[in-house]
Amino acid sequence: MCQANNRFIFCSCSDKNEDPSTDELTVYYIWTLIRYLGSKESRIRGKIMMPTKDLGNGITLDAICEQLNSDLTTFDFDYEPSERDSLSISIIHPIERYMYFKLIFIDRQWQQGSNNIFTSVTEEIASGNIKRHVNFSQEDQWITVTKDTITSIFKKIDEEANMEMRWKLIRELIDRKPEEAFSKAKTFIVSDAHHQRMIGCEILVKLYYSDYESSEIFILFFDILKLEDNEEIISLILNTLDSINKNFSEQQIEFLCKFKNYRDDVKLNLMDAFSWIENEKVIDVLIEFSKDKNYEVRETAVSKLGNLTESANVKLLEALWNSVHDKNKEVRHTAILALSERKEEDLKDILLKELQKIDGQGRLILDAIENLNDKSFIPHIEFQIQKHKNSANYLTKLLQNTLDDLNSAT
Repeated sequence: MCQANNRFIFCSCSDKNEDPSTDELTVYYIWTLIRYLGSKESRIRGKIMMPTKDLGNGITLDAICEQLNSDLTTFDFDYEPSERDSLSISIIHPIERYMYFKLIFIDRQWQQGSNNIFTSVTEEIASGNIKRHVNFSQEDQWITVTKDTITSIFKKIDEEANMEMRWKLIRELIDRKPEEAFSKAKTFIVSDAHHQRMIGCEILVKLYYSDYESSEIFILFFDILKLEDNEEIISLILNTLDSINKNFSEQQIEFLCKFKNYRDDVKLNLMDAFSWIENEKVIDVLIEFSKDKNYEVRETAVSKLGNLTESANVKLLEALWNSVHDKNKEVRHTAILALSERKEEDLKDILLKELQKIDGQGRLILDAIENLNDKSFIPHIEFQIQKHKNSANYLTKLLQNTLDDLNSAT
């Protein structure tokens, strides 16, 4: 049979020594051919990573599907497809990470799709890598992706303006050479250029999340904060401190409190860093923020105060009661919920007032009512269900859930 030029060959051989370009920077496309044997019972459920139709280098779902459904020979071994055979093609892309698509043989045609991995019994027929046949005068070539060198990655990070892509490049750098990334970051964070200091901090953040030299990086974060005046960098570090085991010393807490006078982004990230910390200075900052002119800062502060359920701080409780009368509904509702979790029975009149004007954003009010577990709210809930039954299905559902909860309470 005459075979067309420029076709894919699915090679099951594992010897790539014939390819002189094989080294640690070369990434191969992988294919796996699976035979369907039957079904099985399974209660396992899960989410599957979304496939990608184009893996680069011309390896697209449409191109592979078209070749498989033609008379061309695709595999380097004798193969006759059976119903529900499946073919997976993937590559661990240096930047985009794992990319794949799958095809399934149904009614004598290959098409996009796969068997259910949880309920299917299967076995592997073969696997390997992909070559491209150009013409008979040239040797078939492995189809590969070449990783950037470490030097090239650093250059791309420095030049990349898109933050999402920069994070991907930093992740690739740390996966391959964390020690070089750490060394370079320490030189960047003392640069006079804001752009380089930001990159240095971004690398440190990724290294910290990967648990590389985390103790030293924690100390570096405070060293940076002592000298840094750029609020974008300050916010990034404070946001990262949110993920750290909150064993701040009194001296560190006092130092962090100085950022309370910065702009709103810094305030919000400072509160994240202070999450769940039962400390007088932290509580004082949160109380101050609960009166901020920005409602988002106020709401976040009230929420953080509400999380400190073990605290007997009188000023904290007073701040929550003050926020119950805030002009912003989200702030009010957050404060009411926090007080309901403390079983503050004096909330009843306030809750009834909020219930009278409840709308689809009133979930926190209903949660607060459930927290109090007071059956005297039942007729008021029933009234609201009747009031909204023809106009707000989502709200009536929330109301009905609360009614059911109160009715079933002992």
